[in-house]
Amino acid sequence: MEAESYADPTWLPVEEGRREIVGSVLAAKILIGPSGSSYKMLVRVDREGGAERIWSTIPDSIVPYGSAGRLSDLHGKRVRLTVTIKRSDRDSTIGVGSRPTGAEIAGHRTMGTKDVTR
Repeated sequence: MEAESYADPTWLPVEEGRREIVGSVLAAKILIGPSGSSYKMLVRVDREGGAERIWSTIPDSIVPYGSAGRLSDLHGKRVRLTVTIKRSDRDSTIGVGSRPTGAEIAGHRTMGTKDVTR
């Protein structure tokens, strides 16, 4: 599966609140700050009329899949997780996801997670 590009869909305003999202990873990287490092990903979530972009911490349950300098392995993968989403102050079509739980990757089992089948 190829990673989807930013130009493909019409980007829609993000729906806020705690909810399950299913989408494709557009980007994954490690951020290093004063309090340590964290893994982040940008997920494209398709919905009627276009798509949303959700920037979220990568849950521990799927970090090993792309760790050891291989976060790029997550690009294009289909993931499912539950997050609390708040619209970005700078761009209403980007949501910031917090407190991710229940992460799953399509076609890959990691640390007790299930496959994403849809």
